[in-house]
Amino acid sequence: MVFVVVRLTGSDDDTAGGTTGQSQGPVAPSAESSSSAGSSPSTEDSPSVPRPTMAVTDCLQCFPDVKISALSAKLRAKGWVCTARDDTSAECKKTNDQDTITINGGGARDKTLVSSLTLHSFSGGAGAYPQGKAQSVAKSRAELPFVVAALFSDAGVRGQVTTWLHINVPDCGTEGTIGGYRVSCEKPSAMTVGAGTKTVTSWSIHVTFDGRRI
Repeated sequence: MVFVVVRLTGSDDDTAGGTTGQSQGPVAPSAESSSSAGSSPSTEDSPSVPRPTMAVTDCLQCFPDVKISALSAKLRAKGWVCTARDDTSAECKKTNDQDTITINGGGARDKTLVSSLTLHSFSGGAGAYPQGKAQSVAKSRAELPFVVAALFSDAGVRGQVTTWLHINVPDCGTEGTIGGYRVSCEKPSAMTVGAGTKTVTSWSIHVTFDGRRI
């Protein structure tokens, strides 16, 4: 039996470079090469990337920045007598007059913001009192500029509401949506009480403003 001994030696190239002929194990890829080889790493959980947020409407069905208490104070300064029903409503009347402004809140997250306002204007007298219709309309028109200015801070919306009222009052019986707000007015109506020749008729017209719906 003959034994053959074989000795393995490195090539001249291997020795020239100062390396041994031993094979090396696989080299683990670096983090940089891993990210560049494939798709870019997800940044979903990265704290430096802001997450999208839902826009929250804080003034749905309300008039922004118009507090019931502040509006009542403005009306008192004009001679109205205002009484708070609770934290979310108030009623204002004029001395020796039937005219009324009803203020309601509670439609927004902030329950103290105005949600709707109705201006009730009246005029009455003995008998059928036909002139009461024009008188109630005139009284309403006299108060509307103040009410509109108090409710609508946006000059563009305020101008459109004023134009709408100029066109639709006194005939009324309609409603419109302006800048997301609803404006409506009822046709002037009459109520007669009494009997025979002793009757009294009261004419009224109601204009309502409802808070932003969009």
